[in-house]
Amino acid sequence: MKALTVRFAAILAVVTMATAAQAAFTVNVDADGLDDGPVAYDAHFTFGGDTTTASSSVATTALYAGAGDSIFGGDGAALPDTYIYTYTPSVEGDNTAIPSGTHLGEGNIATGLPNGAKGLYNVYAAWPQTANVSGGLTQFTLQTLGSPDVVTQLDQNNRTQFNDDAGAPHDPWVYLGTVDYKLGAIVVIQEPSSANTFVSMRGAAVLYEKAPVPEPATGGLLVSALLALGTLRRRR
Repeated sequence: MKALTVRFAAILAVVTMATAAQAAFTVNVDADGLDDGPVAYDAHFTFGGDTTTASSSVATTALYAGAGDSIFGGDGAALPDTYIYTYTPSVEGDNTAIPSGTHLGEGNIATGLPNGAKGLYNVYAAWPQTANVSGGLTQFTLQTLGSPDVVTQLDQNNRTQFNDDAGAPHDPWVYLGTVDYKLGAIVVIQEPSSANTFVSMRGAAVLYEKAPVPEPATGGLLVSALLALGTLRRRR
């Protein structure tokens, strides 16, 4: 009976720790944290194609995103305006504490699981509230070695904001897809699908978060412990 109690307590502790976990990695376009116009580009962000610059705008209000400037458009000519965000889980781990269960917007809930290991990663993007993106649907391509690309096209205009417990509105973290990470980096490539207009697209931050994977062994252990607990109760 004592062994069963210890075993059940250990399982409960694991569940409690998972519930209290808080981890993620965010790449903010502007690394200086100042919503002031000039953009200090983060080392994890770069332009792609023949894009070399973009215009700056206000910060996003997405929870746990940086407070620095966002960007829009670009100077792409022969190729689409292109923003690239890069993160290497096995090397960089986490840089943002987001408690599990946090509402990220649009029905997405933070897992709080620590990054770094191989496995599934949810990827989100945030930008300031807008109604004037005119480059068509914005395309996000998620790439990582050994796994197929995940390609998503979405409308950046008029995304639904939500209020926090204090009533303050926030831009949503918009879900882009889930990648199966094995090694190297997870790269997010953002491009307009139609044209390089003045506001072809907007960008502020990308969020990478470890996604839960069912563990058969752990699940079986938990079921066994719960069954054993039920048996003990019946014996009493």
